[in-house]
Amino acid sequence: MPGDKDKYEVKDNVATLNGKPIFRMDHKDKWANDFKLQTLDGKDVAYFKWEVFNDKNAISQGNPEGRKTYYDILFYESGLKCEMSAAYTKKQLAKELHYHNLVFENVVNPDAIKTFVLIHGTKFSELRRGGTTVIINN
Repeated sequence: MPGDKDKYEVKDNVATLNGKPIFRMDHKDKWANDFKLQTLDGKDVAYFKWEVFNDKNAISQGNPEGRKTYYDILFYESGLKCEMSAAYTKKQLAKELHYHNLVFENVVNPDAIKTFVLIHGTKFSELRRGGTTVIINN
């Protein structure tokens, strides 16, 4: 489990914990929001697709359009899907994914993936279906 003193970095698509590579977060380029979670040897684990929509219930002074961002996640081997907030930096996202042990010592953990999917669910899709304005992000 990640500790408070642990240092996560993501450089050249490789997530590291205290300087030791833990998995790949393969972005097409440094500005791409979509990415593939991969083992260190390049085996595809999941695809994280960036999604954006407006939620009238999230409108505030700081967010006048009620913009919500999230990842629609597909796990390749199982076909399981879930969603999670995209309000993370790459480092924070690496820490969150590592915390759930989706890839541990370069091996995909199917039980951890099932638990991750159960925990995260599809709350953003449910909100999105609630009659909100949709922004299509290509």
